[in-house]
Amino acid sequence: AHEPREHGVLGHPAAQRHGIARALLADAIHVAPKLSIETLLGFIFDHNEPSLRLFRAFGFEQWAHLPRVAKLDADERGVIIMGRRVAP
Repeated sequence: AHEPREHGVLGHPAAQRHGIARALLADAIHVAPKLSIETLLGFIFDHNEPSLRLFRAFGFEQWAHLPRVAKLDADERGVIIMGRRVAP
């Protein structure tokens, strides 16, 4: 079951601007090859510029844009798929 929330865990104001997402993303990139994961993907709402900037800063590129695939409250939102190869 899923109940809509105003913010996700990392999107909660108390969790923002503390480097938590940056640390988690850096760790995922570091650990992925050890787990035989060669490609990482991020699915980010297209209006979420801070998250898009974060993924770009870690070398992710936009691989796809799915316009208006989600409805948040009354707003239709798109999703951008960011990808990065992490194979050694």
